[in-house]
Amino acid sequence: MLILSIVVSSLVAVITGSCLGIISGFSIASQKDVLAGFRPNTNNRFLLFVCRPTSELTFVDAILFVLLLVTWLALFVILIVAPAIVALQIDQENELAVRVSLVIVAVFIFISRNIGKNLWDRLM
Repeated sequence: MLILSIVVSSLVAVITGSCLGIISGFSIASQKDVLAGFRPNTNNRFLLFVCRPTSELTFVDAILFVLLLVTWLALFVILIVAPAIVALQIDQENELAVRVSLVIVAVFIFISRNIGKNLWDRLM
């Protein structure tokens, strides 16, 4: 069961780590450009909403932005913990699969940040 839990939780870790890395790379690149005064070249309302300086937000926009941040925090925690939960569901006796999956999540977050940055650069 140990091998199965390591393989399955590692697969989940690759997927969640890649998602988190792409999102964080995109958001860090967009924050740097938006605070420097650049705007994305898109018609996407959601991107135009989140990729603007906070000084331009109205009161209602600020409330929506805070709700978006709280939702992102919850999603972030779920994506970080998902591989560990999968590993524990398959093999509850051994924690090696949990440790391996968390390391894989961290590695794929680091690797896939450039993908998110490149996605942002396409919009500029």
